[in-house]
Amino acid sequence: MPVVEIPETILGMSEGSTPPPIGGLTDISPAKRAASAASVSAELLDVGELAQGLSLVAKNARTLVSGAGDRARGLGVIAEHFSELADTIIAHTHSISALAVQLSRVSVLAWRSNNAMQLVRRASDAAAGATYWGSLVGPLAGSVESSEECRQQLRGVVQKINLELSKLHDCMRTSEVISVTFLLEASQTGANEQSLVAMASKIDTISKAIRSKLTISKSVL
Repeated sequence: MPVVEIPETILGMSEGSTPPPIGGLTDISPAKRAASAASVSAELLDVGELAQGLSLVAKNARTLVSGAGDRARGLGVIAEHFSELADTIIAHTHSISALAVQLSRVSVLAWRSNNAMQLVRRASDAAAGATYWGSLVGPLAGSVESSEECRQQLRGVVQKINLELSKLHDCMRTSEVISVTFLLEASQTGANEQSLVAMASKIDTISKAIRSKLTISKSVL
């Protein structure tokens, strides 16, 4: 899974180079967007590792359930759910991490485009009244359009990341109820009860940790 690094070129930006608000999004500088991308990437790396642990515990639970008799039959379905959930989480984390890398790159482009627009605009203002002022109208219009396109790209990437995070949040909310059911049923199985309860508790702990990481990821955007 790729890990986002904040480009050196963007770390040294002044707040004066912050672009205008991105339709509907908070006015955040490209430097902060790049930092957000790095934070999301780090959190999702942890989520991926937690999901792998969830997959392993779920598979072990399925093995125990198969030897626990009819009273534990319902737990097999629940264990299978968490196994599939782990695969879903891992797939989403790869997708979001790729988007986080894209967010970092687009943030740099937005910063460069905005700086270029400001330079052309200052040149145009300085040339006001001069005979060559008209020759700057085209480049200024082009730089404004390019800057706007970059901001639109930035908005699009952020929206995609939020959508993916929301999908994962929905999965985890559903699993919260299923996790409680697993714990209750595991305590009534008789055979392998202690081991199943321990695994159910582990699944609940991992699920809560994943939800926490997702909440952090969403808050930094």
